[in-house]
Amino acid sequence: MSHLDSAGRRPCRNRRRGAITLEWVLLVTVIIIGTVGAVAAVRNELVTEYVEILETICKMSICET
Repeated sequence: MSHLDSAGRRPCRNRRRGAITLEWVLLVTVIIIGTVGAVAAVRNELVTEYVEILETICKMSICET
C-alpha cells in the first residue's frame, strides 16, 4: 500500500494523469465526430455536383440531335 498516502488517497500525480487522459479522450472524440460530419458533408456536395454535371451532359446531348 505504498502508493496511498496516510489518508488512503492516491497522490496528486495519478489524479493529474487521469485528468489528462480524460481530456485526450474527449479531444479525440470531438475530432472523430467532426471528421465524420465533414466527410458526410463532402459526400453530399459531390453527389449534388455529379448530378448537376450529368444533367448538363444529358441536356447537351439532347440539344445536338
